[in-house]
Amino acid sequence: MAKVITKENQQRIASMLLAFVKQSDAKISQRAKVWTESEKDNQAYIPVADAQRKAKRANEDFSFSKVYIPYSYATMMAEHTYLTSVFLGRSPILQLEGSNAAGQDDVVMAETVLGYQVTNGQMLVIL
Repeated sequence: MAKVITKENQQRIASMLLAFVKQSDAKISQRAKVWTESEKDNQAYIPVADAQRKAKRANEDFSFSKVYIPYSYATMMAEHTYLTSVFLGRSPILQLEGSNAAGQDDVVMAETVLGYQVTNGQMLVIL
């Protein structure tokens, strides 16, 4: 037999949920500014309208643009290049390991099948 929720309990639950949502919004709004600044640091392009506005403001000729690469973006891309070369540069890419010596032949066969699927199934994205 199901219990019936009283009106008071229903209101108490609703008010608690509303309080949790407000706390969550408060925490997210505290971090939103940091997230926005972080995205701007890792942004690799400037919209044309912004570039033109900056060029006019600085009285520069718009025939060329200066490119500033943030240190954080350069570091992130260097790490990406390193990790890509380390983990995607091995053959087979998806390497397995058996739990005991008896399954070693099965591991080699499974790696061969996975390697075939990676190569012929076009699983790799050209970077």
